[in-house]
Amino acid sequence: MDSHITSQDEKNETVNNSPGAKYWLSLEQLGGDPVLASRLESEFMSSPLASEDGKDGFARREFLKIMGASFALATTACVRRPAQHIIPYAKAPKEITPGEPNFYTSTWFDGQEGAGLLVKTLEGRPIKVEGNPHHPMNLGGLTGRAHAEILSLYDPDRLKAPVRNLLNKERTNKESVSTTFEEADEKITAELKKGGVVVLSATWPSPSGRAIMGDFAKAYGARWVQYDALPVEAIRLGQKASYGRSVLPRYRFEAAKLVVSIDADFLGTLISPVEFTKQWARRRTPGKDMGRLVSFESNLSLTGANADDRFRIRPSQQVDVVMALIARVAKLAKGSVTIPSGVAASAKLFEDGIKALGLDEALFEQVAKSC
Repeated sequence: MDSHITSQDEKNETVNNSPGAKYWLSLEQLGGDPVLASRLESEFMSSPLASEDGKDGFARREFLKIMGASFALATTACVRRPAQHIIPYAKAPKEITPGEPNFYTSTWFDGQEGAGLLVKTLEGRPIKVEGNPHHPMNLGGLTGRAHAEILSLYDPDRLKAPVRNLLNKERTNKESVSTTFEEADEKITAELKKGGVVVLSATWPSPSGRAIMGDFAKAYGARWVQYDALPVEAIRLGQKASYGRSVLPRYRFEAAKLVVSIDADFLGTLISPVEFTKQWARRRTPGKDMGRLVSFESNLSLTGANADDRFRIRPSQQVDVVMALIARVAKLAKGSVTIPSGVAASAKLFEDGIKALGLDEALFEQVAKSC
């Protein structure tokens, strides 16, 4: 086999544009196209660094502009962010291993609903909450609101400086005050000493929290007012009128054979839905002792969706349904059920009002018999 070694002279033939060149890039170059030859001759003659370029004083000026812009962009990109130094533990806690989570128990209360928590932390930062399976109220369950509470710890809108409320006749504005929290504490303390202090908060059942608020009220003569967005004061007043004590009862749904709910979504939003759901689930075990749920409601709720019998009513008919049910139960009991005389007299006015309510009278009668 003949071998061919390309010499330097042969390599130089690759740059000529004569017909039949040994190395070529296109058919035009192979055929010796004169137009292509003229373009190749001036291909690298437009560089701003070429000695022949810039005869009109334009290309070199453009080159300087480009270089100046490149230098400006390069220096801008090199601006450093504020340095944040990671300081290692001088003496690392025994319970913390970088990268391995720790779990702690805690409690949560949002003014109405409470639950026991199992908090997952990573190097001291809570990142997830779950229900504590050993807590008597929620027994491991947790609502969506409780799960979302972890987000409040990392809310970007949390206050980073003191804020003062400016009260106007039309609306309430918030104005940032350019001061530190220490200076704000001094000003607030001076105002507190003048008296006339009222503290407004949601319901706070924590014993330690109440003790702190008591010490604060005693030190500054303050008055503590508790207000909830979803109050249960009507239940307290009903308990006081019926039993003489203004308390919020703790229901035991697992012990009830029949539950009649009148616009009370105890499986979804009422007081402690996780606790009530756990209780009612135990009562719904199939068998002769399986509980029954009847719901009278104006809007479809989680409780109504799980009811054995559901009646649609208007919100204005809640009292009418209660009184009609009491009257029908008293009539069927024939004296075996003791009803206060005042309530019985009022209930008689609703005894024949089932049709006016637009309810199925036969089904309503069945509910009354079950009571």
